[in-house]
Amino acid sequence: MILGEFKRYDYGFFENKAKYGQHSAPSIDLSNVTAPVALFYAPNDLNAPIRKVRQLHDALPNVQMMYEIKNKYFNHADFIDSDNRDVLFNAPLISYLNSVVHSSADGS
Repeated sequence: MILGEFKRYDYGFFENKAKYGQHSAPSIDLSNVTAPVALFYAPNDLNAPIRKVRQLHDALPNVQMMYEIKNKYFNHADFIDSDNRDVLFNAPLISYLNSVVHSSADGS
């Protein structure tokens, strides 16, 4: 999402025409995404700044949770390669997933 739109992969002018029938990558209508979604974001993530995460939140119809990583230095790469990702990201993610599994098992 560069210009405030969610789009399919951009293959370039000519390849887009071949794949999509148009020269630019088509937009994605996120209102069609009905699955429950949890958004995890980091304060220092320049690839997904909070304003873009909020925009994504507003475009998705079923956001169940929006979680800010509790470390002001945590960035985009830290979600994958950080010494403290287990505590800062993995634990909250697993906790959320467990709550989803248990609520599904309870029928709620």
